[in-house]
Amino acid sequence: MNMYRKAVIGITTLSDDKQFQIHKGYIKSVIQAEASPLLIPASQEVLEDVDTYMQVIDALIISGGNDVNPELYNEKLIYEESRINISRNLLEMEMLKQAIAKEMPVLAINGGMQLLNVLLGGTLYQDIDQQYANNVVNHGQKHDIEIVKNSTLYEILEVEKIRCVPSNHHQAIKKLSQELVATAKSSDGLIEAVEHRTLSGIIGVQFNPELTEEDHILQRLFFKLKEEATRD
Repeated sequence: MNMYRKAVIGITTLSDDKQFQIHKGYIKSVIQAEASPLLIPASQEVLEDVDTYMQVIDALIISGGNDVNPELYNEKLIYEESRINISRNLLEMEMLKQAIAKEMPVLAINGGMQLLNVLLGGTLYQDIDQQYANNVVNHGQKHDIEIVKNSTLYEILEVEKIRCVPSNHHQAIKKLSQELVATAKSSDGLIEAVEHRTLSGIIGVQFNPELTEEDHILQRLFFKLKEEATRD
């Protein structure tokens, strides 16, 4: 990376038939980490420009918002209220493939973590309420997480437990990819964070650090992403 400019961190957007959206917390968190955010519209048309984006950015955030198409992990759709955008799935999967090949730092958040797992051969619970028998935590609201010691996540956050992380999801990792390691779980056993087995700069979290206050411990994830992006 050019040492005379800020790191450029690409952020994929939520999309529907009419517009692209991103929570301002993503933008604010990247700016607070002293990096420059670059929004990447999640559409079929932009898929042709992935190579260009990947040349411009120094790190990548795969944001949450849409569901992952179950066909990508060889299952039929069972959740009628699913918000699937296959164009977005395909765009983000291509960006993740290139990021992994380049050993580019990645922070995959919420649905982004789920997509990372699917890309690398894992599967998902399409809907926790329907498919996860041990579902005793309300994953649609704040809840506690336990962090694995000796993990990259523990090195960043320096705690074994965080109370009341922001959370809002109905899908979750079912079969974990062999290329990933679980680094945090909720009290009912669902995976709340992952990291790549060999690439320490690739991290996924099921919760939403972009929704935290400026001085919250979870903001360290964005500072770490910037740090990895500027590492020689």
